[in-house]
Amino acid sequence: MEIILAKTCQSLTGSLNRQHGYFIRQQGQRFFGQRCPNNRWPKGHLSFILDLAKMANGLIVSDIRVPADELRDALDEAGRQDVKLANEEYNANTVEHLRVLWNLDRKD
Repeated sequence: MEIILAKTCQSLTGSLNRQHGYFIRQQGQRFFGQRCPNNRWPKGHLSFILDLAKMANGLIVSDIRVPADELRDALDEAGRQDVKLANEEYNANTVEHLRVLWNLDRKD
């Protein structure tokens, strides 16, 4: 997943939440989500994507780009094989739409 920073933000690296098992790394001028080597949270990948989509309000993060295969893997890891994806790539708005449509915040 690529993280697109707002024009007011020059850098964003490190972890957002210890329960994700993911962190943000910089590669050149671009920023990406990366799995921690000791990741043991099955819903962490999906939570990381959903939290970044929520953050895409323009203050720090302006948008995200999530390939469909990555989002499918995150959904599978979280036990949500019932979600069917159609697009090749998802941005923050479409991820937010899926969150509501498929109730992705549920805690079961």
